[in-house]
Amino acid sequence: MDNTDHEKSTDFKQLIVGSLESPALKSFMENKEEAWGIRDIKSRFVYMNRATLDFANLPPGFDFEGKLDSECPASFADFETELQEQDRKTEESRRSVSVIETHYFGRENKLQPYLCRKSPLYNEAKKCIGTVFQLKKYNSLSLPHYVNRLAPSVLLLDPPTEIFTERELEVVFFLQHPLQAKTIAQKFGFSQGEVEKHRENIYQKTNVYSSNQFKEFCKAAGLDRYIPPKLIQPNVKC
Repeated sequence: MDNTDHEKSTDFKQLIVGSLESPALKSFMENKEEAWGIRDIKSRFVYMNRATLDFANLPPGFDFEGKLDSECPASFADFETELQEQDRKTEESRRSVSVIETHYFGRENKLQPYLCRKSPLYNEAKKCIGTVFQLKKYNSLSLPHYVNRLAPSVLLLDPPTEIFTERELEVVFFLQHPLQAKTIAQKFGFSQGEVEKHRENIYQKTNVYSSNQFKEFCKAAGLDRYIPPKLIQPNVKC
């Protein structure tokens, strides 16, 4: 992997390596201050840099190679299903996927949110052979008025459904919280009439007639874990 590949990995563009055991890729990640790692197409860990070992608060000498999330003595083990779903989405979409993970991270075992960005990893035949991940710490979430409490979770930055427009997805997020149309309008620069129109379209698309029915739909569709990226991106600590 040459310098161009180094730039690609940082930007999460397409990564092509000889194998998941690429010495150049591991060397690039090893001394990074941020947590980096590699997983195979079955979501088994292939590599973690030193920052990831500290980040996951894994015991000294723990052999993570070939392990699944649930086989690691770490707080993220309880979210194996959600994390593997994101691996599959990354591999199938052939693009980077981002989530917000909130777990008890670090040697201090502190509950805090991180942005996890995953990108597909390919061999020289352009076949996807796994994923590479990077985690960036948040100073704080910019959602204190909308998230009741900080709790272990995996939040989505990519919408789990394609039936809504980008603007509708922004309204979908706020409709799940006890906010008036006027307040929603102020948050995204809508007029109050636009919010009401979007609400009407959203209810028609989902075939619901009340806020309770809509919340049930969102939970079933995974939209209760979705956050519009514009709400949180400015708070990423680079």
